[in-house]
Amino acid sequence: MKVMVIYYNEHQIAVHNTMWGEEKVYYDSKLMSSKTSLGGAFHVFTTEENGELVEYEVQLGIRPFSGIGVNVWRNRVPLVAMLEPFPS
Repeated sequence: MKVMVIYYNEHQIAVHNTMWGEEKVYYDSKLMSSKTSLGGAFHVFTTEENGELVEYEVQLGIRPFSGIGVNVWRNRVPLVAMLEPFPS
């Protein structure tokens, strides 16, 4: 199941999760990270954008009463904050 898709600098980050805890993070349709977790995992990957290496961090977790939540950082700058508390 696709949890979230975000667009940043003409790039797409897609986060998928199954009911069996399989998590996958895609960057421009390329699989960048895959983990299995029942409570949520932390994914980190590096890619090149406009000749510069950038690091993305994606955190999946359970939000009480509302299901799956996602936090996304680009070079440690928050892009999406759905989970509390939002670590820095």
